[in-house]
Amino acid sequence: MTKVLSTNTALADAVSYFSSLPCFTLSAVQAAWDKSQTDSFSSRGAWTSLCKDFDQVGHEHPKLVVFSEWFDGAKKGDVPRPQSPIAVPARKARLFAALPDFSPNTQDVPPLAPTSEIVGADVSIEMFATRLFDDTVASLNRDVQSRAAEIVAKRLREIAERYDALAA
Repeated sequence: MTKVLSTNTALADAVSYFSSLPCFTLSAVQAAWDKSQTDSFSSRGAWTSLCKDFDQVGHEHPKLVVFSEWFDGAKKGDVPRPQSPIAVPARKARLFAALPDFSPNTQDVPPLAPTSEIVGADVSIEMFATRLFDDTVASLNRDVQSRAAEIVAKRLREIAERYDALAA
């Protein structure tokens, strides 16, 4: 790969551009690289998709020329799939450590309490289903009654307007 990069400075510039992007753009760049491995996407189509992804994370788009060079290199196998830097998991661990009740080890996490202790009563799926059904029926009845009242009021207004027109 170094031989290819040394003979093609445009590709080397494109690779260095994509290598220097911030971590929050990594998933968009990986998606663009994945698109280069299929015949379904052209360079311009993948670039448009990448630009939309960059817009969502608030990053500036690469130039089409730079992207096309990188995309073609990826298609030929000269550009490896972008991977996240090794320092990211350690940085994430530090960020999560700042959160309360963080435990990097799954063995340090206490087991979940039984449902009856959390809810304070015996709960079964049948009771839950019955309650959900009753609440749904009550909600639907309220909606139907409200809609029926609207229809009746509208019809009464129409009848009143007809009588007013006949009386005039």
